[in-house]
Amino acid sequence: GYYNYDEGYSPEFPGEADFKGQIVHPQHWPEDLDYTGKNVVVIGSGATAITLIPSLVSGGVGHVTMLQRSPTYVGSLPLVDPVAVKTNKYLPKNLAHFVNRWKQIGYSTGQYQVARRFPSVFKQFLRKMGTRRLPE
Repeated sequence: GYYNYDEGYSPEFPGEADFKGQIVHPQHWPEDLDYTGKNVVVIGSGATAITLIPSLVSGGVGHVTMLQRSPTYVGSLPLVDPVAVKTNKYLPKNLAHFVNRWKQIGYSTGQYQVARRFPSVFKQFLRKMGTRRLPE
């Protein structure tokens, strides 16, 4: 939606007028949309696809195809941050908040920099992280 929640971005699709199916923008999802057993294409790979596709599958969609320009990678973090636990335990509240916030900013910035400078290394790291979390 490019941050315009009232009127999300909708590109022009050549041949759209001849399309026999239904085109639905996620920001204007009809309450009564029945996609049970249907073939669906989700265009995009960001937050919308990450949340929409599992819901479509659990809701009985026939088949889902994700159409994307570039891949989105998602990593998982522990539910509890061990550094935050220690800082919250041993530091005054305001100082702990400051330390925890800047640790997260540094971590995110570091990930971004590694991903931009060494994308293949970062991709391998994310794949290994995901593989370790899969069941046997």
